[in-house]
Amino acid sequence: MINSFFFRNKDSFSGFEIDGHANFDQSGRDIVCAGVSSCAIMAANTVTDVIKSGAYVVCEDGKISLSLCESNTAAQAVIEGLYLHLTEIALSYPKNITIAIRED
Repeated sequence: MINSFFFRNKDSFSGFEIDGHANFDQSGRDIVCAGVSSCAIMAANTVTDVIKSGAYVVCEDGKISLSLCESNTAAQAVIEGLYLHLTEIALSYPKNITIAIRED
């Protein structure tokens, strides 16, 4: 199961943490895991390398997390977009992905 947590402060997203494995198929063939991983890495790269927002990022086997170091409207929008995208994926694969919002 992939567990996704999104952190929100009032009306703004401030970070996310995604960990686990979808177990939809064997390693290397798991389209759910690959899709979620791709989305999360793109969001992190967009925040840090395109928008150039300060963020603390940890990327390990089976886990990625990002926490904004500063308030940045564009970076917050990227995180919200990731939340919306994963919510749509979870509709198709509810046994493989959970999504929760944690208020800061």
